[in-house]
Order: sequence, then structure tokens, then C-alpha cells
Amino acid sequence: MHPVAADITSAEDCRRVIAEAVAAHGGIGERVRATGPAMTLQPQVTLALALALHELATNAAKYGALSSAWGRVDVEWSATKGTDEAGQRFHLRWQEVGGPEVRAPSRRGFGSTMIERSLAAYFRGEASIAYPPEGVIFTLDCPLAEAGSVSELA
Repeated sequence: MHPVAADITSAEDCRRVIAEAVAAHGGIGERVRATGPAMTLQPQVTLALALALHELATNAAKYGALSSAWGRVDVEWSATKGTDEAGQRFHLRWQEVGGPEVRAPSRRGFGSTMIERSLAAYFRGEASIAYPPEGVIFTLDCPLAEAGSVSELA
């Protein structure tokens, strides 16, 4: 079994999923910052998110912000009430800061395709990876009910 998936078999706290996914690259601390409300993720999306974050962390360590001594990754998530039409929403943002200049890849690799397509499907929302020169940005936006639950909405 994949090392990230070994301990994640049921509903999990979002912060713990992030911590497990980046553990091989130093864990949450000064180089990886994780902020957001206490949130329990649905069992069916926990593993997909963990694998996607592990892929992002691995790429950050090889080519991005975590490949340099001064780079870092900020992971932020939130849950909002939304509008009557959109309903309650879950937002997650991974942003690399302080690494080498980023260039968009010439072709879409398996990892980025897997991240965008599988997370969009699992979360029934939108997932995207952008490559601005300052650092890779991954975003996930979906209905809160597909992601999990929080005790208090923003």
C-alpha cells in the first residue's frame, strides 16, 4: 500500500491528511504551513486528497519551492456558507512560495492529470493546477457536503 494511504482508511481531519501527505518532506512546520478550520473529510475523498497532496509535495521537493532552502508551501482550506444557488463550499489552496522560477510543463504528466481529474470527480467540484513564475498553485473548490463537515462555517 502507498505510504500515504497506509494510515488513512476512514474519515479524517483535513490537517492530519495534509500532515501525512507532506511528512516525507519535513511535515507541517516552517516549510509547510497548513491553516484552516477543524474539518472532518468524508471517507471516500480522504485517500484521493492524500495522494494528490503527496504528489504535489513530491514535485515541490524535486522541482519547486521545497527544492530550495528558502522555499515553502502554504496550504489553506476553508468552508463557506455560499449562496442559495451554490450552497456551502469547501476551498483548498496549495501555493508554493520562494522556490525557483516556475515554467508551465510542455506536456501534462500523469500526476497533474490525476490530481485535476480524480479530485474533480471525487469531490464533484473543480480542481486545477496553475504555473505562475512565483510558484505552483493548486486549487480545489467543491460543495462542502462532498468534502466533509466543519463545526463552524466562515
